[in-house]
Amino acid sequence: MGWVPTLAGIGLRAVLYRLMLRVHGWAAIERNVRLRFANHIHLGHGTYIDEGVYIQACPNGVEIGPGTW
Repeated sequence: MGWVPTLAGIGLRAVLYRLMLRVHGWAAIERNVRLRFANHIHLGHGTYIDEGVYIQACPNGVEIGPGTW
């Protein structure tokens, strides 16, 4: 869903990423974001991940705290 622009794309990705990530509250994820080992990524409430970010969450996972941009 990375090809969907604007707020519509952010909302759509937020719904679909909830199936793969552990999200507490809401999180906004822009397009062109790469997530490796997504099931080990924890996002806090109000997390924002901008375009071009690459997160590799192995071996112990990654936790991004609430309100992080």
